[in-house]
Amino acid sequence: MKQQAERQEAPGSPEGGRWRPAGTLLVATGNSHKACEIRDALAGVPLVIRTLADVPGVVLPEETGATLEDNAVLKARAAHEATGLPSLADDTGLEVEALNGRPGVRSARYAGEAASYEDNCRLLLQEMQGLLEERRTAVFRTVLALYRGDGRILLFTGAVQGRILEERRGSAGFGYDPLFLHPESGRTFAEMSVEEKNRVSHRGKALRKLGMYFRESADPAAKAAPTDGLGHLGTRGRSESITGDVAG
Repeated sequence: MKQQAERQEAPGSPEGGRWRPAGTLLVATGNSHKACEIRDALAGVPLVIRTLADVPGVVLPEETGATLEDNAVLKARAAHEATGLPSLADDTGLEVEALNGRPGVRSARYAGEAASYEDNCRLLLQEMQGLLEERRTAVFRTVLALYRGDGRILLFTGAVQGRILEERRGSAGFGYDPLFLHPESGRTFAEMSVEEKNRVSHRGKALRKLGMYFRESADPAAKAAPTDGLGHLGTRGRSESITGDVAG
């Protein structure tokens, strides 16, 4: 049965007391690049971070959801049910305005179920061939789902606007990073270090909200770190959602 998301105005849960993060957090990804970015962003959080590489035998379900939120929750719930650990899952999509939001929820599988990063980038460039610069705008979106283990799920979102280049630039990063130009820096994500990318990226924005949540949950008196004024903490219910209007 699908859980109904709720929002709250502060990290603590008014019903049943404040949830205090402790021990181990399982990051439900087999993508080493994502795991590296998440570890870097959560370096100051008092949790032991584990990934699927540390728990052999855990198999995530296929991403059959209609939205990024659906897929993130699907993976976080499956990881928790397999291990009993609080679990964090990510789903990310690149939305190109001229392509009516594609690749979107199918970004990782755009050129096929077994597609490589190179395959996906090649198809995207083919579909955008001949488009003028002003029609190459795109948004990268990330949804993080935290399955706490007490029946509640929290969603943390981030987004960044940019432009799709006509050819790849840079050798770092992964996925569509070599094609995605971050306008403010004048660089693609593939031309940035992990630390630089986390400061400005969609995933970095979502991770800062997650880090703020962990810090405030562990210490109610702690002041949250700045989050660029992006997003807010949202209303109550069975599941909780921390989302935001983070268009860039």
